[in-house]
Amino acid sequence: ETFGLVALEAAASGARVVTCDGTPAADVVGVLAETFRAEEPASLLEAIGRARAVPSDASVARRLAESLTWESVFEAEIADLRRLL
Repeated sequence: ETFGLVALEAAASGARVVTCDGTPAADVVGVLAETFRAEEPASLLEAIGRARAVPSDASVARRLAESLTWESVFEAEIADLRRLL
């Protein structure tokens, strides 16, 4: 599986996600993501610390899961592909 899918599934189940800033996963997961700068290894440790300190929020996770149906994801993917053509 792609990392983006793993991050999305984790967030939709209520887990906090640590991902590199500027990645699609960071955008999709939104407030459930703690990001770090790839060029700064210390920022990864900081992001992990932030993720561990924040309690999970089932209502935010539920809203994320409900907003990303397979139909809406595929429609967005097709729209992106059309923009590239």
